[in-house]
Amino acid sequence: MGKKQDTKAREQVVAQRSAQLRVVEAAASYTPEELEVMLPEWRVFLTAFPTVQAAIEAVSAGRAVEVFSHERAAFRRQVLQGPDGVVVEDRLYPHQWIQCLIATAWLNHPAPGEETADAIKAFLWSIVPDGTDLGGMTVVKEEGTGPVPVFGYCRAVSAERLTAWEEADEHNAFGLLYKGMTYLSDDRVDVTDEMVEDLRAHGLPVRVCGQCEDFVTNRHPSWPGVWVALGEETGPLCHSAEDARNWDDLFTIAVHGPHRVH
Repeated sequence: MGKKQDTKAREQVVAQRSAQLRVVEAAASYTPEELEVMLPEWRVFLTAFPTVQAAIEAVSAGRAVEVFSHERAAFRRQVLQGPDGVVVEDRLYPHQWIQCLIATAWLNHPAPGEETADAIKAFLWSIVPDGTDLGGMTVVKEEGTGPVPVFGYCRAVSAERLTAWEEADEHNAFGLLYKGMTYLSDDRVDVTDEMVEDLRAHGLPVRVCGQCEDFVTNRHPSWPGVWVALGEETGPLCHSAEDARNWDDLFTIAVHGPHRVH
């Protein structure tokens, strides 16, 4: 008798979960066909959390709900428990050359702190493309994996007011700023001499190699005391410092020299 009751109870649980799954699938923002053509990270995210409500429930249960994508620009979405309820928060990060500018300036500072962070935030506000919707936008600083913090633009919206992920996309859209922070875009925000001088004027010691013109630092943890360009795989070697008299016959490439900073 007990076994029959257990079997019946299990069948009821399975039926309830199946019904819940059908409700979730019916409310999902994207069809299986649409998911199939998405980037892998988004397909995984939206399969795990097909609806905003599913994400809210996961966060309420203590689970992490986030996705990081780097198709054209570095972008992260998180669903977080805030002081006033659950929010969908999107962050957009500058393209690699702006990141290299910021990172080397931070490392070159003898004692970077909150004033340094405030100067970088002000700089990021100053390079926002004209016409960008700034409503609800903030510039945030977060801890990186190394000695340099990460800075980015942020927007958030209450998750409870959303019925579909498309609504989160509309509320948190970065618009012109997304194109500006996309390295491959024709509309990207390029680093200029004026930007460099602006950072220097606010106490951020930007240093530039006189040969390759990359931003460099001599405070890199792996190469202390040596000028290094963070954006180049050659590390402390300057790709413009070639000696035509000194070639490696085995690899037939010019030998690079060190960065030269004046």
